[in-house]
Amino acid sequence: MGSIQVAIARVERSDVFLAVRRAVNLVGGLQLGEGDLLIIKPNMLNARTALEGVTSDPRIVASLVKLARERGARVVVGDSSGSSTPLRTREVFKATGMEDAVKNAGGEVVDFDSQQPMLVEVASNPPLKVVVPRLLIEASMVVNVPKLKTHVQTIYTGAIKNIAMGCIIGQTKLLVHRLGRSCKDLSRLIVDIYASISSNVKLHVMDAIVGMEGNGPNVGDPVELNLVLASRNALALDIAATLLVGFDPKEIPTISYAMQRGLGPSSIEEVELIGDAVSIPVKRFKKPSIFKTNLLSYLSSLAYPVLEWRPYIRRQQCANCGSCADSCPTSAIDLQTSTINYSKCIRCYVCYEVCPSRAITLKRRISLPISRLF
Repeated sequence: MGSIQVAIARVERSDVFLAVRRAVNLVGGLQLGEGDLLIIKPNMLNARTALEGVTSDPRIVASLVKLARERGARVVVGDSSGSSTPLRTREVFKATGMEDAVKNAGGEVVDFDSQQPMLVEVASNPPLKVVVPRLLIEASMVVNVPKLKTHVQTIYTGAIKNIAMGCIIGQTKLLVHRLGRSCKDLSRLIVDIYASISSNVKLHVMDAIVGMEGNGPNVGDPVELNLVLASRNALALDIAATLLVGFDPKEIPTISYAMQRGLGPSSIEEVELIGDAVSIPVKRFKKPSIFKTNLLSYLSSLAYPVLEWRPYIRRQQCANCGSCADSCPTSAIDLQTSTINYSKCIRCYVCYEVCPSRAITLKRRISLPISRLF
């Protein structure tokens, strides 16, 4: 495979539209015509904002809506948020300002969970079937708008994961977490799902205006980068994004497995950065604290105790919204007592990921290592 381009555009004087248009045009533009249907898929994890480093910036999505409307296309912006609760995604769209931004730009907002479902068979081990909105297949094209963030379970989350996990609807998202109990297993499932449902995703535009380092994708620290990235290939974009924040792409399981599967460049050298010149890295992001513990667990013998991270509920901070319990794949959380049943907990950290109040924290304890940790 020849080189795959990733465009970099700086956001100057807060002009997000100019940066989005420049990045998109550098990789071939929006290939749409009169009457086409464009689906835009942002990262709407929970009700925390883009400037907190959690969700996709409404200004980027609104800019894409405007560009598509200029070509006469109908634009629908949709997602299935981190919680599996019906209608929760619409609440997230409203709370983050995404709904107003999209409508003011001439687009529509939908909750993927309310759309007509479609069953897709995933070529994975173990075999898996997932449910996605039929809109993804019926659209003229899909534009993916991920957020540049770290992730406590997969180290990094970007273009591939935003489509693979964010487009699954209903209870199948919980099933994926039950099957993918380790970083390695979950990452392989994410790539397998992406390969099975992404045929209509033709463009990826990453929000790197404010990213997140540390214990992302929800409780990390926001980092201002003021960049917009674009590519026709999700893997190339993820490789470029990790390089920009000082990570070795081959250390990211989703990236290394996607390279093995031939989903884009087979080497880092095949990624060509175009557009605005930036230093590599732009900033060195802190990795999730759990990354070192997982590595220690992987290297340790099963005969020796190691550190383990457990989620805990901070009752004083809990808003009792139910996002954690709704998203728990093993029903380990009791909202009445604000406790977690650790005999059921599989350490997937989804509760930690989705809590909009940051009421879930991770604490270390000594435990016998178990194979699912890595």
